[in-house]
Amino acid sequence: MLISLNWIKDFVDYEEDMTANELGVLISLRVAEVEDEDFVGVWLSQVKAVEVVKTEPHPNSDRLQLATVSDGTTEKTVVCGASNCKVGIKVPFAEIGSTVYTLVKKDNDKPERVPFKLSPVKIRGVESTGMLCSKFELGLEKDSEGIWELPQETPLGVTMEEIPDYAKMQDFVFEIDNKSLTHRPDLWGHY
Repeated sequence: MLISLNWIKDFVDYEEDMTANELGVLISLRVAEVEDEDFVGVWLSQVKAVEVVKTEPHPNSDRLQLATVSDGTTEKTVVCGASNCKVGIKVPFAEIGSTVYTLVKKDNDKPERVPFKLSPVKIRGVESTGMLCSKFELGLEKDSEGIWELPQETPLGVTMEEIPDYAKMQDFVFEIDNKSLTHRPDLWGHY
């Protein structure tokens, strides 16, 4: 079972005198074993809202395109492979040095989501100055298709964390061991 710290705060007067990790230990000791913990939306503070102002085909690829994005003051060019990248949409933009999630395949197992710090890179001969992000890359969903299209009223140049609707997406999620809950119907829900 997944339990959201934000939801816990809706039901309990949670004093922030302990970290979320310390609360996870307390839940393990007093209620049921916490198997895993995940901070959702941890990198929203590193990602800005930008608008795609120009797209053109990548000179060395049939599937990639060059997207010029603006944060309201400066423009940058990004190599993008998302099929939904088009002029006029507002999207999250991670600059060089930002951290996002990527999938890595380890030892013939299924791909695993791991943090990845963006560094300067040339993609098929063209330098990309960052990345247009999906909800998956920002740690908000387990899987997503294409870049995240933001509402048109989203202000440009501010971090996603500064926009109240998106700041609420940041959460700490506990994964509780379901085996220990099967004989505890009082623990089958958040309340």
